[in-house]
Amino acid sequence: MARKRDRSDARRSRSGNPVPIAGIARDFREIKPLRPSLPAMDTAATFDQTASAATSLRTLVPFTAEECISIGEAAAIARKSERTIRNWAVLHGIGRRVAGGAWGVSKVALAMLLDGDLEALAAYRDDGARGSWPPVAKYYERCGLADLLERPGFAA
Repeated sequence: MARKRDRSDARRSRSGNPVPIAGIARDFREIKPLRPSLPAMDTAATFDQTASAATSLRTLVPFTAEECISIGEAAAIARKSERTIRNWAVLHGIGRRVAGGAWGVSKVALAMLLDGDLEALAAYRDDGARGSWPPVAKYYERCGLADLLERPGFAA
């Protein structure tokens, strides 16, 4: 016959000792940090370093509403959560906060990241390459934004 639990059992289980539960880490030291599937801009950077690095990126510079999509739209395209897209915007430089407000994600940079074309993404976000480099220009054409490359000062 099964033993009945009394109050002394409850006190022991509520003590500081971890209770093993299948699939759940018993201690925070057992939780391994997540690794990004693609190399980030600088995975060893602290938040301050990442934030300062993000200000020097050329994502959505010069800004055009045609190239910019919301976090929700980007999440739907990538079939990921909005939180993941915000993380990608910081880690991979695919978007930025427009005027300190809502996040804007570059359609072009998102396409590069989803394709795994990190060389084109680095040229886009770090060097500001647009129409001057064919691997970046092809993403503008694919996203239906080839007309932006004809604008003066944009195709650099």
